Amino acid sequence: MIIDYHHSRETTRLPILQNGILIGMKTSPAQPPWRFKIGAILLVGLAFYSGWQSVRYYDIRVFTRRYERFGTLASDNISRFANQLACVQTELSPGERVGFISPLEGDQWTEVYLWAQYALAPVIVTRDGSPEKMIAYYPGEQSLAQAREDGYSILLDCHNGVGLLAPAGAP
Repeated sequence: MIIDYHHSRETTRLPILQNGILIGMKTSPAQPPWRFKIGAILLVGLAFYSGWQSVRYYDIRVFTRRYERFGTLASDNISRFANQLACVQTELSPGERVGFISPLEGDQWTEVYLWAQYALAPVIVTRDGSPEKMIAYYPGEQSLAQAREDGYSILLDCHNGVGLLAPAGAP
């Protein structure tokens, strides 16, 4: 049954659902046109290809290399840095003021300092060396032994280049 709606200039025929079949359409949904079939095949094929590429890229070796290199599965720098500072953060209370030292210079020092502020919040990380406690960041092969040579006593060594220090004369 097709219902005709008459407007002032044209007649519009709307498809009607009758016994589960749309009547009034040029092609029946039970037999889709060839373009639809090709599009569906391409869509399914590209979905399988994309999945295969993902499996190939996210091989377990990617995760093991990341863990071996950074000690965490976190993929961004700030998350990795926050994981490095986790053992120090447990020793600090919110709102406590700590200093920051690192042998890095220039932009690298500034970047690591800002990451420390972000990762340790609400602990207040300052640039000056006057607080009783200091966060130390020694990247790569450097160790906190260098901080001891510079006149600091080591309160906590995280064994990843990060530690909590006190000036040598502090109680």
